[in-house]
Amino acid sequence: MFGLAVDVVSAAVHTAMGPVAESGSALRSDLTSTLLPGLVFFTVCFAYLNRSARVQATYTA
Repeated sequence: MFGLAVDVVSAAVHTAMGPVAESGSALRSDLTSTLLPGLVFFTVCFAYLNRSARVQATYTA
């Protein structure tokens, strides 16, 4: 969760500090290219950790 939050904050800072976009679509594509890889990585890892029998056997109380 912390890694995802860092990705979102760094994308927001990068967008705020970058040059002014001429159109909304340029800003949207910049945010998508910045946030999408981190979001996909987080989703895949989170899904694996939730469904893994080995993880459940190790970390269940």
